[in-house]
Amino acid sequence: MNLEELKELLLSRNLPYDLTGLELNKVDFTKLIKFDLSHINLSKSSLIGANLKNVNLFNANLREANLREANLSEANLRKANLFKANLDGALFDRGILYRANLFKANLSRVRLPWANLYKANLSKAYLPWANLIRADLSEANLTEANLDSANLNEANLTRANLTRANLRRACLPWATLSEASANKVNLSESNLTESNLIEADLSNANISGANLSGADLSNANLIEANLTAANLSGVDLSNANLSGANLTAANLTGADLSNANLNGSDLSGADLSYANLIETNLTNANLDGANLRRADLTGANLSEASANKVNLIETNLTESKLIKANLIAANLSRANLSNTNLTEANLSGADLDGAKVSKAKLSGANLNGANLKKVNLSEINLTESKLIKANLIVANLSGANLGNANLSEANLSGANLDGANLRGANLSRAIFSRANLSGVDLSNANLSGANLDKTNLNNACLINADLSIVRLFKADLTGANLTEANLLKANLTEANLTEANLTGAILLRANLHNTNLTDTFPALNCEEDVNDRLANFN
Repeated sequence: MNLEELKELLLSRNLPYDLTGLELNKVDFTKLIKFDLSHINLSKSSLIGANLKNVNLFNANLREANLREANLSEANLRKANLFKANLDGALFDRGILYRANLFKANLSRVRLPWANLYKANLSKAYLPWANLIRADLSEANLTEANLDSANLNEANLTRANLTRANLRRACLPWATLSEASANKVNLSESNLTESNLIEADLSNANISGANLSGADLSNANLIEANLTAANLSGVDLSNANLSGANLTAANLTGADLSNANLNGSDLSGADLSYANLIETNLTNANLDGANLRRADLTGANLSEASANKVNLIETNLTESKLIKANLIAANLSRANLSNTNLTEANLSGADLDGAKVSKAKLSGANLNGANLKKVNLSEINLTESKLIKANLIVANLSGANLGNANLSEANLSGANLDGANLRGANLSRAIFSRANLSGVDLSNANLSGANLDKTNLNNACLINADLSIVRLFKADLTGANLTEANLLKANLTEANLTEANLTGAILLRANLHNTNLTDTFPALNCEEDVNDRLANFN
């Protein structure tokens, strides 16, 4: 039907016009300005290539109409019914589709820049490669819509419903999705740089491989979301809920995760260097192999988290909680662990070289094979902790509580243990060469086979300690209490035992060559067979 035939038809009909099923391809509707086309019925009509620019189609019925390649720029389709309409390649530049029904409509390659789709129904609509630049889709219904590779640059999707929608590889930089409902949405490999997702619901969403650098996701719901290998550098995730989320190999450098909930999340292999994790909940999280270099975890909770081989170099963990956390082979060199709670944490093989641990809680911690060289552990509570084969060379353990701790085969050469409590500790085969153990409580401690050469044990308490086969060459035991200590086969060559208490001590087969026994109790004479005498003291 041509334009003139259409005019005659409209003149013969009453309002609202009913043009159901007509073929109106390439008709120029702009020539019909004298006719009121609002409420018109064009259902199932063919309008391929038609010119409807600036035409008023308010409340029009275009159900199942074919509008392929039609020009609808600036057209008024407010409240229009486009159910299952074919709009493939159509142009809607600045078109008005306020509250329009586009349920299951075909909008493939459609051009909708600046279009008004406020509260429009696009549920299950087909929009791959659609151009929606700066379109207003606020409060629109896009449930299960297909927007694969669509361009939504700077689009407004405030409070839009994107539940189970497909936005794979979509372009959404600077888009606004604040308070959007996007449960189970597919945003994999999409571009969301600098986008606004404040308080958006992205629970169970697939955002793997997406680029969200600089985006604002504060207070967003990302429970069990898939963010594998996503770019989240510089992202604001403060107060966001990411519990159970998958962030494996994600880039979170410089991201703000303060007060965020990451309980049970998977951050293995993720890059969190320089990230803000103040007061963040990381309980039961998986941080294996993650990079948290220079991140700020002040007050964060990592209790029972798995952080094996994690990079925590120069990281701030002040007042954080790592109770029962796994930090096997973690790198904590120069990290700040002041006031940190590491009770029963597993730090076996960890590197704490140069770390600050003042007032940290390490009772029951596993530090087997850990590197604590030169670390200041003064006044630290290490009761019942495990330090087997730990490196404590030149470490400061003055006043530390190591009661019942296991330091077997640990290296404490040159360490300062002045006033430390080692009561009941296992120090078998440990190395204390040139260490300071002045005034240390070693009662009931196991020092069998330990190396205490040139060690300062001045006034140390060694009551009932096991010092069998111990090396005490040139050791200073002045005023030490060795009551009932076992020194079987001990090497005390040139040791100083001046005023030492040896009541009930066992010195059977001990080497006392050139040992200073001045004023010991009981009095001993080095010229006599000391071993034979002391063998009968008990």
